[in-house]
Amino acid sequence: MFDADNATVTRNTFVGAGTDIGIAVSAGSTGARIAFNRVTRTPSTNPDNTDPTGIGISVGPRPVNSATLICNTFDGWNQNIDGAIQIACTPLPDGTECVPYSASAPTVEGNAAPPLRWRAPPGTLPPGLTLARNGTISGTPPDTTAGTYRFRLRVVTADNLIATTVQRITIAPGCVDPTPEPGPSPTPEPTPTPPTPTNQPVVSTVTSDRRVPPGQPFHDRIRVSGLAGNQAAAAVARLYGPFESRAAATCDDRFRVRALALQVRNGSNRTTPDIRIDTAGVYTWRVTLLADADNKSATHRCGQAAETTVVAKPAFVAPAVIGGFSGTLPGFDRDRRLDPSATIEMPGIGMRAAVQRHGIVGRKMTLPGDVGDVGWLRRSAGFGDMIGTAVVGGHVSDRHDRPGAMFNLRRAHAGQRITVTQAGERHRFKVVEKTTLDKRQKLPDRFFATTGKHRLVLISCTDRVVTSGGHFHYTRYIVVVAKQVHRHR
Repeated sequence: MFDADNATVTRNTFVGAGTDIGIAVSAGSTGARIAFNRVTRTPSTNPDNTDPTGIGISVGPRPVNSATLICNTFDGWNQNIDGAIQIACTPLPDGTECVPYSASAPTVEGNAAPPLRWRAPPGTLPPGLTLARNGTISGTPPDTTAGTYRFRLRVVTADNLIATTVQRITIAPGCVDPTPEPGPSPTPEPTPTPPTPTNQPVVSTVTSDRRVPPGQPFHDRIRVSGLAGNQAAAAVARLYGPFESRAAATCDDRFRVRALALQVRNGSNRTTPDIRIDTAGVYTWRVTLLADADNKSATHRCGQAAETTVVAKPAFVAPAVIGGFSGTLPGFDRDRRLDPSATIEMPGIGMRAAVQRHGIVGRKMTLPGDVGDVGWLRRSAGFGDMIGTAVVGGHVSDRHDRPGAMFNLRRAHAGQRITVTQAGERHRFKVVEKTTLDKRQKLPDRFFATTGKHRLVLISCTDRVVTSGGHFHYTRYIVVVAKQVHRHR
């Protein structure tokens, strides 16, 4: 890579005989993402080539060059990585409730100058486990915390090289009393049966925020009444999601994303630790008090409004989407943070186009300079989100009226299918609405909602008007709305 900003190199196989460098990031290249590639080097067939270098991925010099390396594999190199680091994609061992757990962090490849400092976002590890700065994960998962926990590990070297990776630990059910060894035993003396607890406490919760943007922390506030005795009671706070609406929420283990063990007392002075959720959707809390000698177990109904948080991008004012010409106004340069692996296909109108990330400048959505591409408005919902509208804009034609990606959008009709492929995952939609609107009027905000049912909206221009001298322009917007074809979970 030579002077390449925010480029992505992913899921490729590189093979070379006696190659000096497999992938080089140089000449002021910053923000590169190199992930899931196989970089292989075979011996040179030239007897005069002594293979003096042989580096799989080279990043440098710093700080004018930088790259994030994720799960690349190497074979045949003298040195796999230089000028960067990568966390090996070695899975962490799973654990069991009530059984002590201990695991070292994965190996760090590359220029990993010690000491290494490890971190994970608070509240993301399984309850009972902690991450030491040296990367050791240890502790004992308590009862009722079985489930799969996904979290992001981050490591920083002594010279401030940084790498991250997503890991997961599955905690299996446990906490059973051990079976005694067989053998002779004296006749037991009769012992009284412990009394069954009759006291029924009450628990309710209120989420700290009804709506937060992705990544912003929130927590649950817990109120307990009717606990017998003057001791704290054990409780587990579980968060479920994402759902497309509160009505769709269900407190089923398949949808559990967090489980937090804590102690509670009578009153409302207890909150869970802050958590951060990156995936848009509707989430709901449910807290369970565990039974003890004095109290029965207690919980509350799932999916109540007071316990529900919507994780969604901030709302924004609907921009104009000028899709009648190629090229862009000053300041509307093509966004350099692109994802060239995303494509959109709509066979019914013969559309297949690369999807680029774009923003808003001067109340107008920017569009690709290449009329054969389309732009995804990055302030809108993502294609795989559970809620909100993903907005895609494109040109109908260029300045010479040669067809653009959305030239045939006027032929769209209800029932046609649209597929967006991004990072190897397909997101499917079905057209439910087509409308045209006067371009002199502001586009309705409903086409840019960041909450509500998940939709895909395609926007371009139509109704061409030709004036004297062969000049032309478009007078109306054309908007196609498609609903998500639901995935089975």
